[in-house]
Amino acid sequence: MQRPSFFFAFLSMVGLLVLTAGCATLIRAEPLPEIQIEAKGDGSQFDVMGKQVSRPRLGPALRAAGAGPQTEISILVPSNAPASLIRQVATDLQRAGFRKILFARPRHVSVQTTDPASVSKP
Repeated sequence: MQRPSFFFAFLSMVGLLVLTAGCATLIRAEPLPEIQIEAKGDGSQFDVMGKQVSRPRLGPALRAAGAGPQTEISILVPSNAPASLIRQVATDLQRAGFRKILFARPRHVSVQTTDPASVSKP
């Protein structure tokens, strides 16, 4: 008769450990390794995971999207965005605890062709 009570106690402990360890792993989520956002219009609004966010709310919105201090944040800014806007955004995000902030402007390709008939041959 001693054996069933020991077995029940053992199973209870294993069940308790599984439940507590399982809950602890669900709470700790790893931050995203990278996230890309886009500045809209004059740079006062940002597109974060499909949601429009104002510049002062950018830090909390990134945290809500799963970004952490080590997350690489790539910000696409318009080609006419002033340097002061970029400094303001970088300062806001650094104050919010983000360390890896990259800014990118749209790439423009310029191609120049000449008419082969107008080129003189040596």
